Amino acid sequence: MWLSNGIGFNSNIKNDGDPFVIFDLGSVVDLRTIKIWNYNEINLTGRGVDEVRIIGSTNGKNGSFNIPIGTFNIDKATGGSAYPQTLSISAAGVRFVMFDILSNHNGVSFPTNDGSKDNAFVGLSEVRFFGIPESKTKLTQFSTVTIHDFSSELIRNFNRRAAFLVDESGLSINGWNQQGHPFYAAGVSYTQKFEVPRTKGKYLVQLPHWYGSVAEVIVNGKPAGCIAYQPWQCDVTPFVKRGTNKIEVVVIGTLKNTLGPHHAGQSLGAAWPNMFQRGPETGPPPGNQYHTVGYGLFKPFVLKNTIEQASQ
Repeated sequence: MWLSNGIGFNSNIKNDGDPFVIFDLGSVVDLRTIKIWNYNEINLTGRGVDEVRIIGSTNGKNGSFNIPIGTFNIDKATGGSAYPQTLSISAAGVRFVMFDILSNHNGVSFPTNDGSKDNAFVGLSEVRFFGIPESKTKLTQFSTVTIHDFSSELIRNFNRRAAFLVDESGLSINGWNQQGHPFYAAGVSYTQKFEVPRTKGKYLVQLPHWYGSVAEVIVNGKPAGCIAYQPWQCDVTPFVKRGTNKIEVVVIGTLKNTLGPHHAGQSLGAAWPNMFQRGPETGPPPGNQYHTVGYGLFKPFVLKNTIEQASQ
């Protein structure tokens, strides 16, 4: 999640009355679709982008953004479950994409020097790009997208950057049941890359903070074992190689969230038949009163070497 510095909020940081973000797609592509999740902080969704001008460039240098993609209005987020808005476009020969923010949902137009409306903050939750890479014919999501430049970003004690969302590891302080998937029971894959300068000693994948029935560990595309009991670790020594290692941890939930019981209180570890017969006489209660479990991975997993710590 990106949020600008705004105007007048902190005297130690530069005001930002002309916000923008530039994405690097990783290579020159034929861009066809952009999916945008607007700023979704509860009770502060007015900070989301309202109107944005999107421009492309082949090299990302100043003055090179001369490929018009379009001007769009982005719907205001709800502060609850987030769904993307899809922009259908056609822009060939693009590698760098600039979001030039023209207004937010608090009624602020940019550029501006006026911070009277919520400090003229503006932000976005997530952006994904789809198109046709060079020498390809099939529409695909670009997985090599990085942030090339931005006008500002509110950090320090107000750090809202979704670092783990950008790299698609999906980390959150909340379980899946609070991320729009209250009844999901299968697995979610969390991915990290580790640089190993030399393979020596034993390598362990450790989970410092997670919740689930079991976690499958996959190293460089090969199943390496499962984590189901303390000390929450898996020996992956035979699968680690010198150089870059891609490690996935797939956290598996349970059918508790799918099948219930959802109305029998907070108790876990039992599911007797009569527990499925409890509920209001008027019918199912509101969804926020269902009892579900917050499964997920809440801190980055670690690749630990018994001799030396591998660097992420």
